[in-house]
Amino acid sequence: MSGWSQCLQCGTCVASCPVQRADDSFNIRRLLRSIELDRLDRSARESVWACAQCLQCAESCPRGARPDQAMLMLRRIAAGERKAPPHVAAAVANVARWGRPLPLAAAPLTAWAQDLSLPREGATVFLAGLYPYAPYLERLIGTAASLAPKRLALFGRLASLARPLAQGVLSLSLPRLGGVEIGPYERALKGAVLALRTLGVEVAYLGEQEPWCGIELHTYGYEDAFVEHARGVVADLARRGVREVITADVLTASCLAVLYREAGVDHDLRVRHLVEVIAERIGRAKGRWRAGERRTVVAFSDPCYLARRLRLVDEPRAILRKIERIDLKEPVDHGLRTRCVCGGGSEIAEPARVMRMAELRLEELIETGAERVVTSCPVCVVMLRGAAERKGFPGRIQDIGELLLESLPEAPRPGRVAPRPVGVTPRSVRVAPRPARPARVKPEPPR
Repeated sequence: MSGWSQCLQCGTCVASCPVQRADDSFNIRRLLRSIELDRLDRSARESVWACAQCLQCAESCPRGARPDQAMLMLRRIAAGERKAPPHVAAAVANVARWGRPLPLAAAPLTAWAQDLSLPREGATVFLAGLYPYAPYLERLIGTAASLAPKRLALFGRLASLARPLAQGVLSLSLPRLGGVEIGPYERALKGAVLALRTLGVEVAYLGEQEPWCGIELHTYGYEDAFVEHARGVVADLARRGVREVITADVLTASCLAVLYREAGVDHDLRVRHLVEVIAERIGRAKGRWRAGERRTVVAFSDPCYLARRLRLVDEPRAILRKIERIDLKEPVDHGLRTRCVCGGGSEIAEPARVMRMAELRLEELIETGAERVVTSCPVCVVMLRGAAERKGFPGRIQDIGELLLESLPEAPRPGRVAPRPVGVTPRSVRVAPRPARPARVKPEPPR
């Protein structure tokens, strides 16, 4: 617990904690005090899994204490003693068995790139990360929220006892879940690739061979498994000749750029998040980037991993200021002080608390007068979309990739992939044909 001995007991970590705002039974200061006194009761041990690992307590602490590291330490102890809750054990088992966070076949996860004509290998690759899984995660959270707490807990216990059967059922049923809206997440990925292409950045896409970053292994305290997984990912990318990774997923970017190295897995990959690449080039881009037909008030909700792990705060704002007809308004808590809207992996196990976190954040964003909320994280989109539906927010919740797709210059180069209007929600994007030149008619001589 780095710096914890210098704690002033000022309560800043408690006041800033988004989990505590949504559920006042969670008090990180009281929990860590019970660790010092060796008085961890059952409720305290269960509270360890409520931490969202958003780093807001560490960012706000005047003495540089790291309560988030203490939470990870306790999770590692629980994982070593096989005392992790069912949703944690299931997520870890998914990665071990399928190499993915959800037991889904690879083919549906790559359909978004079907008509983009992306090469399957290259020195610079685009990793889709969690985005293809997001619509299924959204549906699972909605299903979990519809269950009474006791029934949800019972389902979790039964799933942990019959884990292979439960995972088999999920692998068959997930792609067929009713109400799964793939469109927003597919458009976000298409917009990311098309924006890069418009700015002169060509990327390859590994498709079904794309490795999963393994973020849940780190979040849940399975450090040895995380290190082993990280080494496998790095070796796989090296074997394919990959030198640079660009991704729109903050979880993937955080793993490859920060967490792998912190775990002792060094590599020579250049890892950049989408907003970093776009912001670097969009200021010099030709053509007019324009969002919609009228001026719109937009609030940007910084994902906690983007701001506090990757330290990318100015970049998304530089992009939004380049797009015409956008009036950017900032909520009180933004940038490094942004509020977390997800549960650090507990969205399905504790949907009520995590949904409340998202609703509180949405209220702050609505207070700016925003007609549109933009973020840059698939889990943030999932949670804010759900909060908007429950709160009756009439505006749009968008990933920045989807906004880029809507705002691309209207005259793409011949032979490039041209986006269709966003409102159509296409399943594919087609190549714009080269316009035919009119035939030249030789004038007749005067009589």
